[in-house]
Amino acid sequence: MKTSDSAVRPTSFALFTPKAPNLNIGFHTLMYLGNTPESIQESEGMVTMQIPHAIGQMVVYTEPLWKGINDQETIRRFAHVSFWEKFRRRVIDLVQQYHTA
Repeated sequence: MKTSDSAVRPTSFALFTPKAPNLNIGFHTLMYLGNTPESIQESEGMVTMQIPHAIGQMVVYTEPLWKGINDQETIRRFAHVSFWEKFRRRVIDLVQQYHTA
């Protein structure tokens, strides 16, 4: 049985911004954040991200810091294609195990 690549592609996140159109944070934005160290600042239990917006502005977004979710190290890991390659292989293996059980 074959699986669809869309089932194992990175998820995108919506960012609702009060002064600019809402922003969709997809794989390319995660790559930017993961490969541009100055785009993410952590302090006092908060994380601030400077995210490029399609309207030609940087959006500054702050949220609570969750280690393993939105910290610099985790976002850098998400930005590497090898992470998604491993993730994709693991999902395919799980689907095949499910269908052969």
